Amino acid sequence: MSWGFSIESSPVPHVKMLSSAASKYRLAKYCDGLMGTDDVSEGVKLGTDSIEGYSAQLMVMLSFVALETHQRMLGSKWQDFPKSAAKPDFSKAAKGVRSSLKDHQLASLSKAMSDDRLKKRIKKFQDGDDLQVLAIISALRNSFSHGKMGISNSISLECGREIKSFLLQSIVDDTEAIISSFSE
Repeated sequence: MSWGFSIESSPVPHVKMLSSAASKYRLAKYCDGLMGTDDVSEGVKLGTDSIEGYSAQLMVMLSFVALETHQRMLGSKWQDFPKSAAKPDFSKAAKGVRSSLKDHQLASLSKAMSDDRLKKRIKKFQDGDDLQVLAIISALRNSFSHGKMGISNSISLECGREIKSFLLQSIVDDTEAIISSFSE
């Protein structure tokens, strides 16, 4: 099986990609959210709901960026995850997302997206296709990092933690399956 990389010509680009993927993975792994402080000078007081909402979105964004970087290192995109024989539990992740995002929130998420392919994948998820959960996670990352949606239509903190755990464990499982395939 070809993994999209070969160190025969020059290891430098591959070492850089590996370093980038590892750095993004570590950042996502150790980010457990935000700590809120009130800024008296600006009259700003962040409520618990705001802190938890932004924390959930931040964890999802960082974890999804780690997955995207992992896939880029393999010469692939998130839509083709996993590249190995690893079997991520998409249905468990989908169940957690569905428990946190109601139909009107999924509709708002889809409306905020400009990519028609992503909108189609979101619709498939709404129709029950658990394998499209990565499309929902991608849309959450996109909406947060580009300021397309606020926290009122987003996921709960618990769901953010579950998505983070799912994505990071899936990266580990994919990496281990790739490494195992080299010894076959």
